[in-house]
Amino acid sequence: MLGPTAEPTPTESVAAPTDGSDQPEWLAILEPIQDKLHAGIELTDAELLFYDVETLYMEVHSGASFEQYFRFATLEQIQRIESQLHQLDLGETARLTRRAIGVAFPDGIPKTPGEKHELTYWAKAQEQQLDDLAKVFTKMDVEGPLLQYYKQARE
Repeated sequence: MLGPTAEPTPTESVAAPTDGSDQPEWLAILEPIQDKLHAGIELTDAELLFYDVETLYMEVHSGASFEQYFRFATLEQIQRIESQLHQLDLGETARLTRRAIGVAFPDGIPKTPGEKHELTYWAKAQEQQLDDLAKVFTKMDVEGPLLQYYKQARE
């Protein structure tokens, strides 16, 4: 079970609403998942994958590169994100994310939240590499396959 996190609530996306509302489709999915998390209710595998991948997407697209993702994501999220991207058939995105993890944590994913916190103050060269990788990531279609996966998983 994934516990409550301090991720900021998203406010925008490229995915337009399909139900006639002003709310983006991804947000209509994400908000109930966040509610479950904050209530301590266990997520389904599909909900967990949606939450983790959408968190990656939002944080990298926030303008703060992969840096913000690595600061706010849990160790568990970072450990499973590459596999989750592969589940969505986003191999190129998974490989790019693996490269970003290697830049952020060259000695491997930290073992504790405290260690992770200490390792999220990067050298300028690392920051530049994370920024360069984020520029490529933001051009990739992640939300389309994510929405399609989630809809199919719910059927």
